[in-house]
Amino acid sequence: MVLEVDGTILHSQEKGEDDFEAKLAIMYSDKELESKTAKHRHYHLKEKVVYGGIETSFGKRLYIRGEQKLSLSLARNLLLISDRARWISDITGADYLKATYQFDWWHYEKKLSAALPGELKVQQELMGLLWAGKREERHNLLKLKRLADGPSDKLDDLLGYLEEDWEEPMAQGM
Repeated sequence: MVLEVDGTILHSQEKGEDDFEAKLAIMYSDKELESKTAKHRHYHLKEKVVYGGIETSFGKRLYIRGEQKLSLSLARNLLLISDRARWISDITGADYLKATYQFDWWHYEKKLSAALPGELKVQQELMGLLWAGKREERHNLLKLKRLADGPSDKLDDLLGYLEEDWEEPMAQGM
């Protein structure tokens, strides 16, 4: 089973009210290629379940929905894909959800593009290191890039983002 989780900030329509985060998830058992001849690959998600909410107990309610629809507790493997949001890390480490965590490569690629604009070759090399599971090499290359190019807020942001994940014991797939 795969569980992809993310959030987005919504702005309140009421004057003086705080913004809030909508939490979203999609669960599915597998995906299959819809057409082998299409110009762009499109996949069909099998047994897809979508869940969203703004409640503080999002993780528990998400698990209950997944248990009702997909019997998550019976899954041999459960992969949770997300960015580094703390509330998602808390879900991954919860007793009720025995999931393997994988950092969402899409978020990493977007931060990488922002940190190294116009440097497609370096971006591709760093993505290749991610795909190969060479976490330390990727981290060292980014640190060398910062030394060579000098101060950069976006590169510092990317390194900080990765160092948070580096320190987390539950962070697999990085």
